[in-house]
Amino acid sequence: MALPKLAHLPLMPTTCLRLSRMVFEQLHVSRDEAVIDVGCGSGASVVTLSKYAKEVVGIDISGPVVEYLQARPKPDNVKFYAVDVTKDPPREFLDKFDKCLCVDVLEHVENPVKAVEFCQNVLKSQGLLVMTFPINNVRHGTNYFTKETVDDLLKKTDLKADLRLLKLKGFGALVDRLYDYVQRVLAPPREGDRFEDYTCFQMLRKPRRIHFFYRLGISILFGISRNSLYHQDKAGNRVLIIARKG
Repeated sequence: MALPKLAHLPLMPTTCLRLSRMVFEQLHVSRDEAVIDVGCGSGASVVTLSKYAKEVVGIDISGPVVEYLQARPKPDNVKFYAVDVTKDPPREFLDKFDKCLCVDVLEHVENPVKAVEFCQNVLKSQGLLVMTFPINNVRHGTNYFTKETVDDLLKKTDLKADLRLLKLKGFGALVDRLYDYVQRVLAPPREGDRFEDYTCFQMLRKPRRIHFFYRLGISILFGISRNSLYHQDKAGNRVLIIARKG
């Protein structure tokens, strides 16, 4: 599929822009496929994928965020649901989707094994899962992953997985830290907000002028750090998993 112009998506940080571009390249979504975005956040990836897929579902644990997204104008082939991925999937989701993406979610959930099983259970036979999350870096989320713990995690599933270690080059990391600071000023996180849903909800409700300058800033940051994309590295700080359901 043609590569979406991710730099112009609303409410998507520079890290997620890079990851979404990489994930989209691996998904190879086609017009006859159903896709689910696990941990969809602001819904930007869901809306983008709706241009290429038959149906796209976005799920997130945050009820307020999902209610807001449900009330907003959206393409006819898009739906949003409030779902906890550490629980069993809704019956109507079982074996339903051709493709599943899960970007920067596992570091936040209480039971990562259950979350991976959720992704596996919603896929059709031979369905494709593309997942990313930080490793070797305690600064992100709650869970601390290493190459060994990720290997152990995948052994507990029936997925046929290709695991790749990635690393962000220095300038790109600096840009992402700058973005992180700006977002925390615009939408300070609430103490104990494990999934950062409060921050996401604040950002979604900002006035249009804030959204305009936010998108402009992200576009500029992403543009000047375009050559700092993640690349394979033995000492990576992020993992990319491409897996098939058997």
